[in-house]
Amino acid sequence: GAGEEVEADARLFIERLVKERADLIKERGERAFSPLMGVVMREFRGRVDGGKLASWLKEEIERSLKGG
Repeated sequence: GAGEEVEADARLFIERLVKERADLIKERGERAFSPLMGVVMREFRGRVDGGKLASWLKEEIERSLKGG
């Protein structure tokens, strides 16, 4: 359904954002979460559950920090 589509968009957006901001993440590690979460929320607030967005973003940041 439409909700699933928006969620798929959000996941892609997060993956792309984390790749684009790899330098910030390298520099700040876990502390990069807040500024990036702000960007994600601006884009998807009210359309995707904030808890889901946060957990996907955390996953992507951790993956990025592991060098993947």
